[in-house]
Formats: sequence, structure tokens, C-alpha cells
Amino acid sequence: MKFAVAVVELPPLLLAKNETPSPLPASDPSADGVRRILSRALEYWGKGDFDSAIADYTQVIRLDPKNAGAYSLRGMVYQAKGDYESCIADHTEAIRLEPKKAGRYCSRGMAYYGKGDYDRAIADYTESLRLDPTYTFPYYWRGKAYGDKRDYESAIADYTEAIRLDPEDALAYRGRGLSYKAKGERAAAERDFAKAKELGYEPPTPVPPERNPVGESPTPIRRVYAGTGEGHWIKKNIGRGEFIVLEDGSLWEIDRLERIDASLWLRTSDITVVESDRGSPGYDYLLINTDDGEKAHAKYMGKR
Repeated sequence: MKFAVAVVELPPLLLAKNETPSPLPASDPSADGVRRILSRALEYWGKGDFDSAIADYTQVIRLDPKNAGAYSLRGMVYQAKGDYESCIADHTEAIRLEPKKAGRYCSRGMAYYGKGDYDRAIADYTESLRLDPTYTFPYYWRGKAYGDKRDYESAIADYTEAIRLDPEDALAYRGRGLSYKAKGERAAAERDFAKAKELGYEPPTPVPPERNPVGESPTPIRRVYAGTGEGHWIKKNIGRGEFIVLEDGSLWEIDRLERIDASLWLRTSDITVVESDRGSPGYDYLLINTDDGEKAHAKYMGKR
């Protein structure tokens, strides 16, 4: 699984295991309409228009109530919106309809992970792997869940298995590197970070403010934090990525759509702070974790 960036990240292995929902039989008069709606929903999702995608998947479910794939994909869009309860409900219905598909359990496990319910997430990833031991995605996500529980040995074992199944999985190398770092094994961590970079995982670069149409001056943004730049590190991660406290006492609220990644950030991780006008309203800064390349928009809340 090589690292890639898109407007909205659509995990390819996860989508493959869930599969594009099978349409109604060709003889059914609704079949062509279902196919068109499914195609349009995926386009909406890729553009970040989650509400339109949800509406389309809901229409498919009305036309074909036994379409487990439509439930699963609608659940994934709900997760992109941060609505974990609706997401879990949809994945649970997909599991009821197709209890032998590994991807269904992995999808629900991701929702539990997003909620911070790591034990249920691990249980779903484990069931997914029982159904399909060659499926790399649950190994990666179960490794993340173990890491958040500070069970770094289990996390490393899962990332190692993901790498064995897919030696080009840059994210698994990155995840394993984070676990090694948390254990204090800096040399092993640096090797994995270097391998992830070799496979195409690049830490993000600071995002400059956009210029106006005539290109004369930056779009105005709030400038209340005087410490922008490099040299910061995480003092505390509160609420599994909801808030970050840096070494200078600055408190940051993380954009809710980006808290899954921030939940994995470790104490002492190096942070660069830059201004950005590309986050949700009020989230005027970008925190860049230069140890693992993750980034999250944040709202500066003052000093503690």
C-alpha cells in the first residue's frame, strides 16, 4: 500500500475488500439507475461532498435494501464526517447482511478506532483477519490501536506482518517506526522512517497562504500565536487527539475531521507550526508532526 494523497483519502485496500456494491440483476428495471447512482456517489465522496454522497447511497438502499456494500460505503462517508454512531450502525447492518466478508469488520473497526474504543476496534480487526489472514489493512489498523493502548510489542508485530504481506507498505513502516520510537528504540525507528520515505511517504511541507486573484497579497488570517515555525514538541495529547499542548504551554484544538491521525501523536514528537487558511473556519494553523509526516489543522486556544 503506497502512500498517496487525494482530496479525500479513499483507502484502496479497504474499498477493494468492501467492493463496489453489486447492483441488482440486469433484468431488474432499477439496475441501471443503481449503477449510475453508485458511480455518482463515489464522485461526490472523492470531492468531499459528503452529504450528497450519503443521499445517493441512501437512495441505493431504498432501491435495494439488501445491498450490504451500499450500507458499508455510506458508513465510511459518515465516518469522514465524524458521525461515528451512524457509521457503526451502517457497518453493523452490512455485517448482518454479509457476515463472511472481511472488509465489513475492518470498516466497523475503523469507526470504533475513530471513537477511541480500541478494544472493540481490535476485536473487529481480529475477526477480519480470521476471515482473511492475507488482508493487510486490518494489520495496519490493529497496530495503530495497539499503539494507542501503549502495547507497542503487539503494534510492532502487526506492522511487521503487514510489511511481510506487502513489503511496499510505506504506512506500515511509518507506524512501526512510531512504535519503536515510543519504546525508545531510536535507531530502529529511524530505519523505518527512512524506509517509509524511500517507498514514497513524504512529510508534508508547510502550506503557504493562498493569494488573492490578482496575486498581490495573502488572504488575511488570524495571527494570534507568536511562536510559528520549527522547534516545538508535544507535551501532552488530550482526549486522543482532541487537544494538543506544546512545550511552550500553547493549547491547540484539533479540527475534528483530522483527529484520527492526531490521536496517534506521541509525547515529545517534534512539531512545526505554520499559518494556514485551508482548514475549517477558525482553525487557522497547521501543526506538522515532523517525526511521522502527519499534519492537522488546529485552533490556537491560548497558553495554559
